[in-house]
This record gives sequence, C-alpha cells and structure tokens, in this order.
Amino acid sequence: MMNSYIKSLEFLIIAVIAVFLFGCEKEIEGPSVSITATPSTVNAGEMVTFDITGDAETFAIFTGDDGHNYDSSFLVIADGKDLDLGVLVLTNQRLDIAEFWLELEVKDFNEEIKSANEDLRNDTTILESDKIYQDTVVFDDLIASLKANIVGVEFPNADNASYNTAIAMFGMVDTAEDLVDDFFEDQGTYLAPAGGYHKGVALNRFDLGYTYVYDTPGTYVATVVATNISTKKYSGDGYKTDRSATASEYNFERVIRQVTIVVN
Repeated sequence: MMNSYIKSLEFLIIAVIAVFLFGCEKEIEGPSVSITATPSTVNAGEMVTFDITGDAETFAIFTGDDGHNYDSSFLVIADGKDLDLGVLVLTNQRLDIAEFWLELEVKDFNEEIKSANEDLRNDTTILESDKIYQDTVVFDDLIASLKANIVGVEFPNADNASYNTAIAMFGMVDTAEDLVDDFFEDQGTYLAPAGGYHKGVALNRFDLGYTYVYDTPGTYVATVVATNISTKKYSGDGYKTDRSATASEYNFERVIRQVTIVVN
C-alpha cells in the first residue's frame, strides 16, 4: 500500500513539474538591427548599398520612395485596428429618392411578367397542369419589404447587399443590383492609402546586404524592420479539432532602424 502511495505521489509531482515547465510561455528576446547607407548622397540612377546587421528571425526593408514608405505600410496604419471594413447601407432618405425610379422599374418588370405569362398560357406544348405563372409585384408591398428588411442593415459588400435586396424585392435581381450601386451609401472605414499599403522587401536573415537605385531626386528615409516571433499560444484544445492559425496566437517584438538618403 505504501509503495503504491509513493508511486502515485511521484507521478503527481512529475505532472506538476511538466505543467510548470511547458505551461510557462517563453519570453521573446528583443531583436537587434542597425543600418547604414553607402553613399548616403547620390545622383538619381546611382546605386545605394545598405549595410544591415543584427539578430532577428525576420528582416524587411522599406526604401522610402513611392510605394515603399514605412509610414504608409500596413504595420503602421492598421496596427491594432479593424481595417478596410466595407459597410453598404440603404437609408430611408436614399430610398425616398429612389422611389420614383423604383415605381417605373416595377411597371416595366410587371409588363415583362404579364408578357411571359401570356406566352406560357398560349403554349400548347406544355400541359396546363405543368404551367407555373409568375406573380406581378405590388409597388407598395415592395417598398414596405425594403423598409422592413433592408433599410438600415449594414452589408459588407455589394454582392451580399444585392443578394438580400433581390429577395426583399421579390426576385427583381437586376433592379436590386442597380439599387445597391446607385442608392446605397458606402459607410465603410478604409485605412489603406490611395494605391494601397506601401510594401517592403523581405531580407534573407543570413545575407542582409541590399542594394537599391532611386530614380527620382528627393530625400528618402529607408527603414529596416527586425521582428522576433513567439512560440504558438495554444487556446481551446490546440490543434485537436481546429488547425487554423491566426496572428493573434503569437506575440511579436519589433525594432526599426532608419537612415536618410539624399538623391540629387
């Protein structure tokens, strides 16, 4: 009995130690990086050599010219924010403006329905019991449906808005798409600068040398970003049932260093 108790105690101690060792998250070491440019003053079209040193898991360089400005990068603009969230909304005011046009669209749609029903009614190749006639649309019912189901609803994109609007408009697909395009308001939040986020170039951590040619005179700030990434922070049951991965499962330590280049 005593031996059994001792073995159980030993297993318990081992288990506690294992939880302590593996449950503690490893601290991330801060990366190090430095950058110099040779020469730092050049003429347009001449080559600049960047001498980069440091210790990190990943490195990237932003040369500072058009499309490669670190201050306009995803890392700076979108850090910690929900970004580029499209929100399409049909307001009561916009629906009021669209009503006259919608009434004409309903009349045209109903004329097409009546014509199609008449053609079907006169088609002797189909048994009457197999014929399915389409219903016309009552304009007041359509407006009431839009107000009840669409007005004030936030849609993430035009396709989603058009699909749901067409249902609320009793199958008037083409008119629904035009309503979304012409009368829905875009109330989204867009953080990306014109032309999109500026991009850097990933560097080989074992060969950090980089050369670049500036074509346009000006003063440019080149930026090197050094990053270390933590081990994965498992949540829930880890990868047992969900093997997807997101950036939120990791911690980051970043260091940036900059150098100014004057191009004549």
